Amino acid sequence: MKKRGSITIYLCLMLLVMISVLFASFVSVRVAAGRMQCANAADQAMYSMFAQYDRELFDRFDVFFIDGSCGGSGLHAEKLTERFRKAAEYILHPNRGVFLGNNLLKLQTEECRMNGYTLATDVNGSVFASQAADFMKETLGIQGVSLLLMRTQDQASKTSGQEAAGEAVKEAGADMDYADVRAISDEAREKDRLAKEREAGETGTEPVRTEAEIAAEEAEKKYINPLPDIEKLRQRTILSLVVPDLSAVSDKSVDPGELLSGRGKESGVGVIDVPDGIGGYYERLLFDEYIMQHFGNYTSPEKTGPLLYTAEYILHGKKEDRANLEAQVIRLLAVREAVNLIALYSDPQLNAELTAVSSGIAAMLFIPEASGIIEAVLAVGWAFCESVVDVNALLRGMGNALCKDSSTWQVPVESIASLPGGGAQSLARDVRGGITYEDYLRIDMLLKGGDGLVQRTMDMVEGIVRAGGRSGFRLDTCVEALSVEMKIRSEDLILLTVEKKGSYRDYTRQRN
Repeated sequence: MKKRGSITIYLCLMLLVMISVLFASFVSVRVAAGRMQCANAADQAMYSMFAQYDRELFDRFDVFFIDGSCGGSGLHAEKLTERFRKAAEYILHPNRGVFLGNNLLKLQTEECRMNGYTLATDVNGSVFASQAADFMKETLGIQGVSLLLMRTQDQASKTSGQEAAGEAVKEAGADMDYADVRAISDEAREKDRLAKEREAGETGTEPVRTEAEIAAEEAEKKYINPLPDIEKLRQRTILSLVVPDLSAVSDKSVDPGELLSGRGKESGVGVIDVPDGIGGYYERLLFDEYIMQHFGNYTSPEKTGPLLYTAEYILHGKKEDRANLEAQVIRLLAVREAVNLIALYSDPQLNAELTAVSSGIAAMLFIPEASGIIEAVLAVGWAFCESVVDVNALLRGMGNALCKDSSTWQVPVESIASLPGGGAQSLARDVRGGITYEDYLRIDMLLKGGDGLVQRTMDMVEGIVRAGGRSGFRLDTCVEALSVEMKIRSEDLILLTVEKKGSYRDYTRQRN
């Protein structure tokens, strides 16, 4: 059964409006979905970029950086941008190459560019130093950091106080040395000889022994004059005093012009979220501990790298291992001499022996009235000899007493003459729980501080990686933070702009 039907113009117009709204809604939904897909693509691409961190830097130095050279020798921002674009397009076109590449969303990348990046060496190395300090904070934990802080602070404050007090004592008796004492002694002997000759001439008899001669003979039977041996010891080279076998000391050296700190460096563009670095005491302590845990020193040399004593280089900055070790030994001798000088005057047993030996030496030299001067000269020399034994022990991995007394004193006066012939090794004693060579390195780094430590640390990081086979590696091309902008056409109609920033510090904070 057929019936005739009709539609009004009004209804036709309404249907056109409804269809237009329906299709507009459909396009709007696709654009909104495309916008969300673009944001997701940027997020995933940034995660993909930061997942491509330099494995060697992480495995060896526990820091996260992208190798901006992409295996080359210079910074290649365009290659990094291309990596980002490819990673993003995996999300923008999930079916590319599958089922004819059909996709509900029509998205096309029109532009991808890098707006900014931060390098490891930016702001005097604050970026690198901040990561190193953060690693130590996470590794040690709150309790470990507190214990490290208390121990190092205590050792540093005592060392500084001892050094200042020792210098004051040393300066008080610094007006004289053994050469002056010899001159006074020779003058006194000459006077005594002339007096004897004059007396013999007046009486016409043989010269008789004077009281000074009798006292000198008695003193020679009872005491040993160590001052000539101390004088010979001071004339030797610094390393020969404390290192038994000089041939075992590394002769490696570096060309300062090839180091990171000695050449022109790349710098970041639109530097992103720069950290504070290690300006505070707490951060400096953590960075110093990072150095001690990741670099070699004389007692535990580096296995590969431009230098073997890398911690000493970081502290002193000389181009040769031997020169850096010598600089540290000079520092240790000065510190230990101050400690030992204080002990000689503060410990009753040591002080009594110092006074007795000084009086005996004064009698031997015919100048009993100068026993006070000789005591000051002997105290400085004896403390120096004890310091030689202390440093010898430190370089052999032993511990020293932070504060000395008669129970921890190692060098008797009669043994001073044996020191040049290897006596320091036989006299040295290990003090369990005492201060070690590495403890002194920590203290010196903490007291020194400054950007120089960070710069030289980065020198060694770069040098060690290069020595491992990557001769073109440069730390100043390693990226820590990125800012990338993408422009994507959606539905051939709307241009979407997505900007994404990221840094390893952001991801670390998210993880924590």
